[in-house]
Amino acid sequence: MVTYTIKELEPILKRKAKTIKEYINYGGLNATKLNGRYLISEEDLKEFLESKKISKESKVHT
Repeated sequence: MVTYTIKELEPILKRKAKTIKEYINYGGLNATKLNGRYLISEEDLKEFLESKKISKESKVHT
């Protein structure tokens, strides 16, 4: 299983760590906290990105 830390996601999502933590806490990005660090699975990342894509598309079409 591939997992990412918040630091590893910063360049992928083009967002700062604080924003990624907000996604985890409020925006639907699933993560597991292990030894004080968040780990995000590749599957959870894909689901999050897909949900954001659908959300953006629905806003464009309304």
